[in-house]
Amino acid sequence: MSTLRHFLDAIKVEHTVFALPFAYLGMVLAARGWPGWHVVLWITVAMVAACLDASGFGFWGMKVDDG
Repeated sequence: MSTLRHFLDAIKVEHTVFALPFAYLGMVLAARGWPGWHVVLWITVAMVAACLDASGFGFWGMKVDDG
């Protein structure tokens, strides 16, 4: 359990959870209505992947800076 907690803390899950409502609002506004569950699923996957990618890049950048 501590490994999972460390992983979730490292990728800043709270940032993804905070950003999801804005992504969903943008989705509904862009589609001018409800676009369907498949779009919601793909936007959720994209947001989580973006968070993982940004966190990974941040850790890589810190590692490069540290030498």
